[in-house]
Amino acid sequence: MEDNLLELKEMREQISLLKEKLANENIVNDRLLRESTKSKIFGIQRQATIIIIAGLFAAPYSIWAFRNIGLSWFFCGATAVMLLFCSCMTALMHSRINSNRAASGSLVECVKQMKKLKQQYIDWYKIAIPMLAVWIIWLAIETIRISSGTPVLWLVIGMLIGAGVGGFIGFRAHKKVIDTCDDVIASIEDLQ
Repeated sequence: MEDNLLELKEMREQISLLKEKLANENIVNDRLLRESTKSKIFGIQRQATIIIIAGLFAAPYSIWAFRNIGLSWFFCGATAVMLLFCSCMTALMHSRINSNRAASGSLVECVKQMKKLKQQYIDWYKIAIPMLAVWIIWLAIETIRISSGTPVLWLVIGMLIGAGVGGFIGFRAHKKVIDTCDDVIASIEDLQ
């Protein structure tokens, strides 16, 4: 009988140790998840900040550059407004995302924010692509207007290269944010 009691006591101690180890492991997993999430969200925010700053600098520069080659004031103004609008929309989409809050706040809330940001990025194409199409057509019309019969091949080639490079950079940045949102969402949902 005493042997059974001793075995029972040992089993309770082992179970207690096991529970303690599991609790410590959960704490470590939670801390690592929060650090990883914070790092990923900080990367998204850094990218958004770069895009916003680039848009704010590009707006006045576009007026100067396009006026220098003879494009209309209306086109220059519309381009600057478009760049400022895009910068403001990026700032608005990222306004609720905070890497420090993700590291200390509710992971469920973090998932909601990441899902909302991802959806906003997907929805942004519904605005950005038509706006960009109108802008490119307007740029082509302006280019033809200023060429007044001279060969415009070099301008068209420059437009196509600029549109291709800009489109590639924009698509990669867009995809990176969506992929990072997916990573954060998956890692949090896997743990819960």
